Amino acid sequence: MYICSMQAFSVSIDYKGVSQQYYIEPKQLGYVIQLHVDIMDQHFHFEVDDEGNWRVIAADPAGAQQVPAGLLQSIADAIDLHLQKFNSW
Repeated sequence: MYICSMQAFSVSIDYKGVSQQYYIEPKQLGYVIQLHVDIMDQHFHFEVDDEGNWRVIAADPAGAQQVPAGLLQSIADAIDLHLQKFNSW
């Protein structure tokens, strides 16, 4: 299970040779941590449950189709790495 400090943080990724940084705003919703992030002018919620299962929800599914799945995966991986480091101590 991930434990989140509930403080905003940012993650840096390299996607297709371009360095990018994303601001992540966590919110606790029961047993689910929801991470809010804006990607290419679209709002997404990354969620991880108490068993470590991830899902991504787009605020506007039609508009979110322009966001590449590989970019979403790269951001999810960076968030996961950040949370693992946070929980390792």
